[in-house]
Amino acid sequence: MVSVPGADHLASVLSLHLQFADASFRSVVDARRSIYPLLAGEAAERAESDDHARLRECVSRIHDSIGDEDRYHEESRRLHSLIASASRNRVLALLVEALHQMSEVTGTWEEKQQRAAVRSYEKIVEAIAAG
Repeated sequence: MVSVPGADHLASVLSLHLQFADASFRSVVDARRSIYPLLAGEAAERAESDDHARLRECVSRIHDSIGDEDRYHEESRRLHSLIASASRNRVLALLVEALHQMSEVTGTWEEKQQRAAVRSYEKIVEAIAAG
């Protein structure tokens, strides 16, 4: 069956190249962090009302998932994907998804940390909605 390769395929290929280049795990995380503000800025310029609604709904689900570690991480990752999608920059969206897959580390966040992150997410989503 022929299909369009997704971010998982890119992550696999990119990971192999980075291993041969002796790139550190930290450099992958840093690249991911560098791309997020660009995506949010582009989302602020290009997002439409349905994007804003999906982003707000996702933040609400993140808030409701505080205390449920797996669901919290799943919804947080979904939020980043929605921001990438709202940016309408397919190249950066695909790249950040691949980088995320390569550098995903699940750890335990205390509820205090989760609540602080949700407040940040709310600010980001409102800034995107404000343009």
